[in-house]
Amino acid sequence: MQAWFRFVGLALIWGSSYLLIKLVIRQIDPLTLVWIRLTIAASLFIVYLRMTGRVIWPEKGRGALIYVGIMNTALPFFLVSWGQAHIDSSLGTILTSTTPFFSLLLAHFLVEDERLTAQKIFGLLLGFGGVVLLSFRALGQVKTGGQALLGQFSILAASACYASCLIVIRRSLKHIEPIVIAGATLLIGAIAITPVMLLAASPWKVLTHADSFAWGMTLTLSVIHTVIAYFLFYSLVASWGPRASLVTYAMPPVGITLGAIFLKELIDTRLLLGGALILLGIVLVQARLKRPSFQPNTR
Repeated sequence: MQAWFRFVGLALIWGSSYLLIKLVIRQIDPLTLVWIRLTIAASLFIVYLRMTGRVIWPEKGRGALIYVGIMNTALPFFLVSWGQAHIDSSLGTILTSTTPFFSLLLAHFLVEDERLTAQKIFGLLLGFGGVVLLSFRALGQVKTGGQALLGQFSILAASACYASCLIVIRRSLKHIEPIVIAGATLLIGAIAITPVMLLAASPWKVLTHADSFAWGMTLTLSVIHTVIAYFLFYSLVASWGPRASLVTYAMPPVGITLGAIFLKELIDTRLLLGGALILLGIVLVQARLKRPSFQPNTR
């Protein structure tokens, strides 16, 4: 029963991430938001790793840790935040769930025991059909069609980043405890995005103008949607094993519902059909797809 509570909690946390990001970026630009989120989360993880006597920066696999730190936190966090400025939060939730499709394609070429089968190809085609349908839906928005399409591509690119990290972790970081990977990569992400943020954004101006609501949502994203979500997921993996990945299916309904309630986002036939095709494709792709115990934070 406790595992089910953790599952529901994790689905609510990750499924609501896109709503919070959508609200925060009205006052804080994506680069500054990601920098704050990663800095706070990394700091909390470092404290935890120190208190539990774990190594913060393992000697082996540092190159892979740097790659995952950038491609699993800094870059995709920015891509998702920037993309959410141009599309609905509900659509962002759906598109992020496409990570297994990219994992499937990369695993076929990079992992010996993961090859495309007829079932996986069919699932991949279904998911691609869902993405195409959602893209035509964005083009139908006359005023923001171009920007909405770029926003979708941005989030799909973030999903591809997450998928590449799954492969790297599986091939090069299996010897490191997942919680250590999480802390080290969050630290790398925070360090990597700092100079970019200082050069490309105006953090001090933004930070002085953001109100208490924006700060509260930013702290929530940092502490609950990043740090606590990691611990919930690892606890769920310990109880359920690979079945913990089922949380992927619960995220879109949460995101769609919250977007409709709090942001009055449109729920139409194409959104529901596109989302259904993507989720059905994921079911087929993951039916017998071996997955590592570590999942990237895709929120």
